[in-house]
Amino acid sequence: MRRIVPLRATIAAITLTALSAAHAADFPSKPSRIVVPYAPGGGNDLIARLLAPRLQEKLGQPFIVENRPGAGGNTGTEAVARGEADGHTTVIAANFLVMTSLFHRQPNYTLADFAAIAKVATQPVVVAVNAKSQVNTLGDLVTAGRRRDGGKDLSYGTPGIGSPHQFFIEQFARKVGIPVLHVPYSGTALAVADLVASRIDFAFGSDTTFGGQAAAGQLRVLAVLDERRLASMPSVPTAAEAGVPGVKAGFWYGIFAPARTPAPVLTLLNRTYNEVLGEPDIRAQLVKRGFIPSEPKDPAGFMNELRAEFAEWDQLARAGLKVGDK
Repeated sequence: MRRIVPLRATIAAITLTALSAAHAADFPSKPSRIVVPYAPGGGNDLIARLLAPRLQEKLGQPFIVENRPGAGGNTGTEAVARGEADGHTTVIAANFLVMTSLFHRQPNYTLADFAAIAKVATQPVVVAVNAKSQVNTLGDLVTAGRRRDGGKDLSYGTPGIGSPHQFFIEQFARKVGIPVLHVPYSGTALAVADLVASRIDFAFGSDTTFGGQAAAGQLRVLAVLDERRLASMPSVPTAAEAGVPGVKAGFWYGIFAPARTPAPVLTLLNRTYNEVLGEPDIRAQLVKRGFIPSEPKDPAGFMNELRAEFAEWDQLARAGLKVGDK
């Protein structure tokens, strides 16, 4: 039996399609903002500032990087989720976008509040301590944590409560059986500064995060939490080589818009980001900074990847892993 669609519904659908097409034809009609939900100096910030000039050249409008730190990345991210859905305001997010609704008591946004645009890069996690520390290997760190000299737990710094850094460290601590004390900051650079000053015992980050201070002799990078060593830090062992097998962690970085953003705008932005990420110079600059450039992926494919990751973290949450404010 043939279904009859009311004329009013048909007109509404045609109008909506026409409006979406018009959005794409006019986009961008003003300067765009890429919100970095952390203080300057972290991975999100470096990637955004590398890509923004090329996006501006390709699309003919300024792309402005805006740092909005706070609440472990949630302040700036929530502002984009609640912002105008016209494609002119996006956020460069990382793993916390998947984790927040699982590990915060009252999340102000979920993955469903966002539309994926492009996955831009990944980055294995590395572990660092102060260069003057008596901890020389990842195995030493585990031993120190179990020994608890003076009855004190090892302290670690992160960009904020509920950040991916906290999640990875709590997961690591649970796996190796050590108690740890979380010291949250409003950005990665601030945590690194206190690690250099020996105010905290260790931190998780990336070769980008710790490379400069390690080269200057201020920090010691103990291990990379991946199966392979990093080309940018070839002397740093993997976790398994450092005596702690079965430990892996890594960041991903992606561009997101509010969920209500018109599909043609998302398609245009996705195509543009993929074109920029395919440029040899951009890829070389990302690799030089310790990132692994992502291969082209459409918005639907990226979002499916995130839903699968959400399911993995959900299992861990149900198993009792706690971070954030839960």
